[in-house]
Amino acid sequence: MKLVLEDAEGMQVQLSVSELKVQCQNNVAKFRDVREAEIAYFICAAGPEILSYEEIDTKILRRFDVGQQSQQGRMQYLHNKMSSIRKRFNAVVGNSEVIRTIRGSGYQLVERWVVKEQPATTGRIHLLGRLENVVVDLVSLSREMELTERAAGNQTVLMLESKGFSERIASIEQRYDEVTTLLLGSIDAPKHPQVFEHCWTLVKLIKTYVLFQRQGRGIDEQTWKELFQKELAQHVNIFRTILLSGESK
Repeated sequence: MKLVLEDAEGMQVQLSVSELKVQCQNNVAKFRDVREAEIAYFICAAGPEILSYEEIDTKILRRFDVGQQSQQGRMQYLHNKMSSIRKRFNAVVGNSEVIRTIRGSGYQLVERWVVKEQPATTGRIHLLGRLENVVVDLVSLSREMELTERAAGNQTVLMLESKGFSERIASIEQRYDEVTTLLLGSIDAPKHPQVFEHCWTLVKLIKTYVLFQRQGRGIDEQTWKELFQKELAQHVNIFRTILLSGESK
C-alpha cells in the first residue's frame, strides 16, 4: 500500500504502509507500527474528503487489539497516534502541515497536497471498509442469537438459532454479496488467477459465517461466540491482505 503526495511546487511525499515509512527527497521517517501507517494512509488517500473518526474506528482500530477497548479509549488511542503521525510528516517536510483536524468530524489532507499517484487499491480500500462494516453488524447480531442443538449424522452439533432474525440476516447477506462481488471484480483474474482463486475461496468461507452455518461441539455459548468472532476476523484479515498485496507480487 503506497501513495505519493505532491504540492504545486513539485515537492513529493511518498508513503508506504508495508515499509512503515514516509519520505520526502532524502528525508525519511519511520512509523511506529502498521496501525499508525494505515491511519496516515487512509486519511491521505481520501484526498480533500474528511475521513471521520467513525470510519477510522471501523476500518482500522477495531481490526487490532485496540478494538477491545471502549470507544473513549479508542478515540484517545487515535489522538495519540495522530500526534505521532504529525511528528513523522514534520520530520520529512518541515513544519508544513499535511493532515489537519476537522474538530468534531475527523481528519483531512490539507489543500496544499494532492494525491499524485492514486494506487489501484484505493477503490478496494473503500470497499473493504464496507465489508468490515458488514462484519461489525454480523458480529453484533450473533451476540443476540442463542445456540441450538442440531442433528448432523450420528452427532449433535451446536449452531446459532437464526429463527426470528431472517430479515436482518438477509440484509447482511445482500450487503456482503454486493461488496464481495465488487472486490472480486477488481482483480485481474486472467493475469492473477491464484490471487483470484484464493480470494474467491475466502469469500465462500466467510459466507458460511454470514449465513450462520458455523458448527461447534462441546463448548459453552460464550466460547462459541468468541470463536465465531475470532475466526471471522482472521478470515477477513487474510482476505484483505491478499487483496491489497497479492497483485503487486
